[in-house]
Amino acid sequence: ATGATPLSYQWQENDGGGWLDLSEGGVYSNTSTATMNISDVTGLDGYQYRCVVTNPCGSATSNAATLTVNPLVYVPRIMNYQAKLTDENGVAIHDADRVIAFMIYDAETGGSPIWAETLSTNCVNGLFDVCLGEVHPIDLPFDEQYWIELKVDIDDDGSVEGAADEYFFPREKFASLPYSFRSIYADTAIYSTTGASQVQTVTASDNISTTSTSYVDVPGMSIDITTGNNPVLIMFDASLVHSSTAGQYYQVAIVVDGVVKCAHIMENDGNSREAPYSIHWLETLSEGAHTIKVQWKVTDGTLYHWGSSDRIRKLSVIELK
Repeated sequence: ATGATPLSYQWQENDGGGWLDLSEGGVYSNTSTATMNISDVTGLDGYQYRCVVTNPCGSATSNAATLTVNPLVYVPRIMNYQAKLTDENGVAIHDADRVIAFMIYDAETGGSPIWAETLSTNCVNGLFDVCLGEVHPIDLPFDEQYWIELKVDIDDDGSVEGAADEYFFPREKFASLPYSFRSIYADTAIYSTTGASQVQTVTASDNISTTSTSYVDVPGMSIDITTGNNPVLIMFDASLVHSSTAGQYYQVAIVVDGVVKCAHIMENDGNSREAPYSIHWLETLSEGAHTIKVQWKVTDGTLYHWGSSDRIRKLSVIELK
């Protein structure tokens, strides 16, 4: 404010019940100066503020400003994990709901697990897909090399403590995915692309469906990208509906240069309802041109994406530095 001096300032607040003068104390300071400070905005979302400036000639009131508080997004320390369980001859273990213990080590052999979680998951042709960290958050710094080891309930007694239950060797070395905690996860956003050298995204909102029992392309979900031997994060998100009978499956896969890199297997529970769906994959791609696609298939029935302005399907590819 400008005008004949002296100038005096009085900040006011409106929480929905009318304008009131503010005084020093609590979360407010400098309420009688040109710049007021608020030390904590908890519970103040939507409050309005203005300043009344007075001098010997009269007073003037500033335009009101509305405080908008953007909540921090908590990034759960979870990660998607897919694998195939086979015997020593490479034959997939038989289909069943399996109890599996997942253990993370900081050594390739020996030592004690530094994180562990036991989950029940459905295995189909030896394949399974779980989210690790939902029961016990993965609170590791991921600033060193880690390995994961599995122990599987083979005798179907609902635990991994039986004499017939087996460890699956060797331990798997974490290559890229867990380290995304450090390179792409931020405390204020689900994904931060600050460390990205390029980002490509395609979206579509038309209605599509498939009845194919073998993998076919999801329409519009393809990106051509030239990379520089860097980690590449691939993310597909959509809302899907599987119209079928209980016990049938659908699968969605991320495909790089014609090779399925990861696939989610989802079982139909008998309710044909729309549900949000996501599949993410991170891998270091060799230098050069690559084609990244999303494909899908069903064992029975029809898999739909009903598109609209607020129901888009999206494929994003982020090359990290």
